[in-house]
Amino acid sequence: MTMLKPLLKPLLKPLPIGIQTFRDIINGGYLYVDKTQTIYELIRYPKGVYFLARPRRFGKSLLLSTLAEIFLGNKAFFQGLWLYDSPYTWEKHPVLRIDFSRFPVKSAEELATSLSRQLTLLAETYEIELNEGPYYAQWEELIRKLAVERQVVVLIDEYDKPLIDNLDNLAEAQRIREVLKGFYTVLKSMDAYLRFVLLTGVSKFSRVGVFSGLNNLEDLTMQPKFCHGFRHYADGVHGQFCRPHHGFCPPGQASTRCFGATNSALVRWLLFCWGW
Repeated sequence: MTMLKPLLKPLLKPLPIGIQTFRDIINGGYLYVDKTQTIYELIRYPKGVYFLARPRRFGKSLLLSTLAEIFLGNKAFFQGLWLYDSPYTWEKHPVLRIDFSRFPVKSAEELATSLSRQLTLLAETYEIELNEGPYYAQWEELIRKLAVERQVVVLIDEYDKPLIDNLDNLAEAQRIREVLKGFYTVLKSMDAYLRFVLLTGVSKFSRVGVFSGLNNLEDLTMQPKFCHGFRHYADGVHGQFCRPHHGFCPPGQASTRCFGATNSALVRWLLFCWGW
C-alpha cells in the first residue's frame, strides 16, 4: 500500500476499491469508468437474454448493479454519464437479482431450500405472497405475478458457484446441476414475461448441462465490443488516468498510447491492482 500512496494522491476522485454497488460509487463520489454506452447496446432492444463469463473481480457484480439501477428507472444516478442523454426511455421494470455466491451449499437439498428462501425474500420486497411448493414453481409464480404490469428483469450473479464449490464431490455436483437446470429452464418458458435476462459466472464448462433448457442465451463472453466494455482494458484505464491533471502523464503526452517510461506510475498501479 505504501507504493500506492504517491499514485493515488493526484486523483480527483477516490478509487472504488472493493465497492461493487453502482449506487454507492455514485453517491460516494468515487471514480467510475463510464461503460454505459456499451450497456446501451444490450438494453436498447425490447428483449434480451444474455450470458457473460469473466474471472472474479472483473466487474460482473458492478455491471449487474448498474443494470438494476437502469431498469428501476433511477436516471438521476447517471447524470454526467453517456446513458443520461441517450435515446434510452428509462421505463421502470421489476428487477429480480440473485447472487449465488451467497449460497454456500453442499447438497442439492440445501440449494433448493436456499432458492425457495431467496424467492420468498424477493417476493416480500414487492409485497407478493408465494404459495407453498417447489422452488421452480415459486420462481414461475413470482415472475408471473410481477409481470402483470411490466415485464420482469432477471439478473443472476455467479450462476456456477454452487457447482464450483462442490467439484470435489462429482456425484453431488451432478445433483446440484439438476436443481440449477430446473431453475434456469423456467426462464425459457417465461419468455413472454421477461424484458431482460443476464447470467454471469466465472466459467463456461458447466454451461451446456445447466442451460440445456435455456437455449436462447446469447453469449457475450468473446464478443469484441463487450470484451472491451465489461472490463478495464488498457485503453479504458488510460482514458481515465492518463491525463496531466491526474499526474500519470506529463503535459503533452496525455494519450491512450503513453505506456512507456513516462507512464511508469500507471504501469506500477496496474501491476499492483490486477497483476498485469
